[in-house]
Amino acid sequence: MNMKGGLAGLMKQAQQMQENMKRMQEQLATVEVEGQAGAGMAKVVMTCRYDVKRVMIDDSLLKDDK
Repeated sequence: MNMKGGLAGLMKQAQQMQENMKRMQEQLATVEVEGQAGAGMAKVVMTCRYDVKRVMIDDSLLKDDK
């Protein structure tokens, strides 16, 4: 294989990798994960792109205990 053909092959491979990466990023944008603290009294649901979807805080944490 000559140098020009090898370079074209590498360019095609790089383009395929970019397409695969874009597809994976789109899939990850739809995956939701949940984290919680305080035995579930505070929860956050986010996508794998770090987009916050929901924040849930137990009412007992919002009380003003003076």
